[in-house]
Amino acid sequence: MVIYFDIFDFSKVLDGLRKEYRFEEINPEVLSGEKVGFILKFQENNQRFKLLGNELFISSSYYLKNKGKVPDVEEFIKFEREFKEYIRKVFNSENIIGFNHKIEAIRKYYGVELSNCYFKLLRNGEQDEVKLNSFYLRDLRWAKERNSENLDSYLGLRVDKKQVNLEIRKNKPDYNPAVFEQILAPHNYPLGRFPSNTKYALSLMQQVVVNLTSNVDTKNIRSVNGPPGTGKTTLLKDVFADLVVKQAMKMSETALLSGKLGGNMGELAELPNGIARNNIVVASSNNGALMNYR
Repeated sequence: MVIYFDIFDFSKVLDGLRKEYRFEEINPEVLSGEKVGFILKFQENNQRFKLLGNELFISSSYYLKNKGKVPDVEEFIKFEREFKEYIRKVFNSENIIGFNHKIEAIRKYYGVELSNCYFKLLRNGEQDEVKLNSFYLRDLRWAKERNSENLDSYLGLRVDKKQVNLEIRKNKPDYNPAVFEQILAPHNYPLGRFPSNTKYALSLMQQVVVNLTSNVDTKNIRSVNGPPGTGKTTLLKDVFADLVVKQAMKMSETALLSGKLGGNMGELAELPNGIARNNIVVASSNNGALMNYR
């Protein structure tokens, strides 16, 4: 059996947070709806219900509703720990006798109206819906406490005064062929190309992105936008090819300077930064096309 306590309208919580943090109204269809405060789960055995202590759940939405602020990681962990300790204390107490009295004590302690609670009986093998709070609380706090140029650029907090509009359509007022001539100059092309059919070479704007990434500027982060299936992930192949060639060139230069390319015996040495910096890590949570480039 599962008991859900304090079902509430989350839009009212958002209204309070909006006033507190002074942010603009967000699409109500996205964030509105009912949320649950906390959930207790029980296992039935011979008409008696045993609390499943490892499956106690209290939502971050409940914290927002009761505290009126976004929780710090440590604050929420403490809030969650105190909740679990109290629930276990009630069910271990000899002063509160009977299942119904224990549930009633919890409901009154947290000030939950009976009309905002409901229960669900699970059949054998039936699973309750997955209950998760944010995976990102610790990461968001970590990012908040650090001054990162890349993160600021990603969030749009740093605007490059030298930003140029790469408008390729001739009928637009921002059309500027000179900037494309500069980016696509021979010396800005990558040193390597992915070994694929030249019939499917990069398009104009794809080549612009690869040249920018490889040689034109030194930005540490770059965003490429476009509808699905327009070749954004495909760009990685030519970026990889350029890095592999650059790494090989650096390795050959190092070998020539040392006068040898290898040996039977030797100590492990630190990899030179000129070689190591061209290593590649590709990470994605939802792009299956990346599997083609392993």
